[in-house]
Amino acid sequence: MKVLGNYVLVKQTMTKKVSQVILPEAVKDNKDNFIVELEIVQFGNEAEKKAKELGIKVGDSPIFAQHAQFQGVKLIEKDDKKTVSLTIVHIEEIIAIDNEAKQEISAPKPEMKAVK
Repeated sequence: MKVLGNYVLVKQTMTKKVSQVILPEAVKDNKDNFIVELEIVQFGNEAEKKAKELGIKVGDSPIFAQHAQFQGVKLIEKDDKKTVSLTIVHIEEIIAIDNEAKQEISAPKPEMKAVK
């Protein structure tokens, strides 16, 4: 796969957390059950120029704006414990780089409503 223009190819690895607490399925938020690791794999030709200006390189772990527009996803590997996919995103959607060993991302918890 070759990324073009101002786009960046990002490898996303979602690994299932091991939990001691068991909650009913209706209450679980599936996004909280995974550790998400992101890694830049490739830059499009225009994105490479911008990346050099910003000091971003292949292998870095990007952090995206909250409402990033992901342009395409290609599933590479999936089993019970881990999912690996390639995602294409515009370079302008990257707002920071976090090169810690692992990066955990979780969405806000949905509101619970009383049932009458």
